Amino acid sequence: MAFTRSGVRLPLAPPAFARFASFGSASRIGPLGRSERRLPRRSSAGTEAGTTTCRTFQKSLHVKYVYILQSKTGEHFYVGATDDLRARLTKHNAGGVAHTAKFLPWRLKTYVAFSNDKQAFAFEKYLKSPSGRAFSKKRL
Repeated sequence: MAFTRSGVRLPLAPPAFARFASFGSASRIGPLGRSERRLPRRSSAGTEAGTTTCRTFQKSLHVKYVYILQSKTGEHFYVGATDDLRARLTKHNAGGVAHTAKFLPWRLKTYVAFSNDKQAFAFEKYLKSPSGRAFSKKRL
């Protein structure tokens, strides 16, 4: 379906929900004439091939976590950043970090995931500032 304007036939753009529907091939030409790429669909049966694709995608996605730990007594807090949150919490509770070894055990109060390292470190630095401490006590 198309309409005419000044003698030029222009195609109508599909509705917004149709651009992300999984019809046709993995790439197609969008309403602005650019190629749109979609991620491969996961298998609904949970086959090994579908799981491998999902795991490969997860490994390629780099995530940096900024976390806040609270001691079990509730008096002390620690702010840090890591790639592997579970391993880092285990290390803190095992006494592997000198700064947190004095106030064991620790629990995870909150964490935020970032896909950009610069933003993650900037947010960590902010949380360690007086303004960031006030923000975390009130909001997080």
